[in-house]
Amino acid sequence: MKTRFVSRLRRARRSRGAHAAGLAVLALATAGIVLGHAPADAARAAPDPEPPPAIQSLVAGVSTLTLGPVTASASLTQALVRADGPTDLGVEIVLEAAEGSSDRPRPPVAMALVIDTSGSMSGGKIEQAKRSVQQTIERMRDTDYVAVITYDSDARVVVPLGPVGPRRPTIASDLLRIQAGGGTRIPGALQLGHRALTEAPAGFVRRMVLMSDGIDGSGIGADGARRMVRGIADAGTTVASLGIGLDYEEAFLTAVADAGRGAYAFLAQPSDLQAFLGNELDRASATVAEAVAVTLPLPAGVRFVRAHGLEATPRPGGVELRFGPMASGDRRQAIVELALAPVAQEDTLTFAPVLRLHDRSVAAHQDRSGQLAGLLVRGSADAAAIEASRNTEVFARVGAVRLETQQAAAIERWRAGDRVGAVSLAQRNAEALRELQGVHDSPALQAQVAEVEADAANFEQMEARTEEGRAFGLSRNARRRARVVTGVFQ
Repeated sequence: MKTRFVSRLRRARRSRGAHAAGLAVLALATAGIVLGHAPADAARAAPDPEPPPAIQSLVAGVSTLTLGPVTASASLTQALVRADGPTDLGVEIVLEAAEGSSDRPRPPVAMALVIDTSGSMSGGKIEQAKRSVQQTIERMRDTDYVAVITYDSDARVVVPLGPVGPRRPTIASDLLRIQAGGGTRIPGALQLGHRALTEAPAGFVRRMVLMSDGIDGSGIGADGARRMVRGIADAGTTVASLGIGLDYEEAFLTAVADAGRGAYAFLAQPSDLQAFLGNELDRASATVAEAVAVTLPLPAGVRFVRAHGLEATPRPGGVELRFGPMASGDRRQAIVELALAPVAQEDTLTFAPVLRLHDRSVAAHQDRSGQLAGLLVRGSADAAAIEASRNTEVFARVGAVRLETQQAAAIERWRAGDRVGAVSLAQRNAEALRELQGVHDSPALQAQVAEVEADAANFEQMEARTEEGRAFGLSRNARRRARVVTGVFQ
């Protein structure tokens, strides 16, 4: 059964030729609003006299705001919606952090490295983990702080939090003594890491990295991990997670990274660990903004459905999107799905997101907040105008992100042994993506179609429970999460 947005894709594709002439005019008159200076050519082409304010305010499709080192842009999938019935609406919010300059102060970093020392890490895995942690600490500045936590059936502090410089020899010897053996109980280790980082001096960037190659035996599950880590992140610590090998609990570790507003990676080989840890140190050292969040106020009659790319928290009168910290050059994306009650013809809804952050790009850190100019949505009874009001580029990206979720569901069917259902769902997803290409094609969509088609072929040819199958599923989901978070297809 086709989803509602796939049906809308087909209507858009049919109407594209019929309304090509009208689209050029109506896209300007109805797609949204732009904040900032209009291009000079557009200014010279403006009609004289100017259109009435009610029409002039519905121009282009993006609202932007630069706040310290972060530039936010917000876009809607369309500017006109049905006046005779409920409809859905997509909101795309993109944040970009400015590239750093050589004279920008580098923030001090406090890192808690949480190492799995359960029995399954014995041998080469634990030795590689110790080497990777040691190499990362060697790259830290003398004034940075570090703590090392290990866990198996119990959790323990191997290296208490403190400055790196005067302790380098003792840290190295402490790491050498780490041995593997026992079960896997993660929550206690997260609590010890959090407790250590609360002792970091004011002004430090705080980051925890959880490493695991097994399944947590505490019984709290992914939901419990999410609740625990959300509190840690709210207190100012970013939590990243990585799975080593093929037998870790993917849902648990992705819940940790989502709630912790941090990175997640699948490492097929322990030798890849040092690169991940080094990247976490680099990004922490390049932090330009913390506590980055966007509040999206929702007009009456608008209901929040779901968000992609981060955790979203419904609030009275709106929804809060917490992006966490951003490093120099970072790009983050959130896609928000909304359900609208019927909007009376000519009535207007306004969506004006508010950006908040703690600016670390200047010596005197400061909290900043600002509101983006409102994006307008109007009720209409004209089906052709509604189709023409669509921002086709944003509509295609929102649809592509929705289909990422559907493709993750196809992988779960395949893992559960439903090969026929997995192939069928992947083929439907590929068909929907090709229809999106008819609305607005892009290299990213072309790559996504090719990947989904490859997934379908692999579902038919590969057993999910083999080593090859487990590696395939873990790597695909890690790549999918990364591009939903960043908006960049890699």
